[in-house]
Amino acid sequence: LEELTDLKEVWSNINTPYLKLGELKEVQWNSATPRKIRSALEEIQIALRTLSNKIRQYDAYTQFANTIKALLVNHSILNDLKTDALKTRHWKIILSKLNITTPYQDLTVGSLWDAGALTRKKEIHEI
Repeated sequence: LEELTDLKEVWSNINTPYLKLGELKEVQWNSATPRKIRSALEEIQIALRTLSNKIRQYDAYTQFANTIKALLVNHSILNDLKTDALKTRHWKIILSKLNITTPYQDLTVGSLWDAGALTRKKEIHEI
């Protein structure tokens, strides 16, 4: 019973940072600013680090913290994708390589993250 209480406490503590990540994922790519995204990810990471050791020992925390860390480590690709040098024809190729069927104007930061854009840096740079 104590374990269930602890799990509930873990989820209630990581819920706010998780919701903030969800808000970041919903940001339209057209209006996204990589600097602000990085700043928000860093804020989430700081919020996670302030949680007690009791909470930090659970897999739910570890998994979420690793997700945020991976997004920060690979964040530079978002800067590269936001450059003015990428034209519509480039985006058509990028979206097809990432298997994204969403039109560019409806693209969100989350759809890029979920499609693995951050881990396919080499492929994207070839375009």
